[in-house]
Amino acid sequence: MQAKLSSIHNFHNLTELSIQTLEETEEAVSMINTMTSTVLISFLACLILVNVEGQVGHSKARCLCLNGMVNRVKPLLIEKLEVYASSHSCQHMEIIVTLKNGKGKKCLNPEAPIVKKIIEKWMKNQRSVQ
Repeated sequence: MQAKLSSIHNFHNLTELSIQTLEETEEAVSMINTMTSTVLISFLACLILVNVEGQVGHSKARCLCLNGMVNRVKPLLIEKLEVYASSHSCQHMEIIVTLKNGKGKKCLNPEAPIVKKIIEKWMKNQRSVQ
């Protein structure tokens, strides 16, 4: 009978030990999952910061002429002419004219022959004014 009680006691101790080991294992897995999540979130935050850091200071990070271009405008209506060369932020040359009398701005098609003549004429007039 003593041997049977001892065997039951040993079995009970083993069961307690198994439960305790299982709980410790689950706790360790939970800790590892938490650490993995923390590392992953930190890594993603760093990636976002690097991406944002790379964009700082690019106020003209996009093309200005997004709503299409016109092929002609009357030179007498031009108040101001701006030419933006292609760059890393916009792959296209952009020509923007501000029209007189508050009529807004227009983007000119730099490939249109009439636009090339307008620019030539505008530059010539600007040189003669100075």
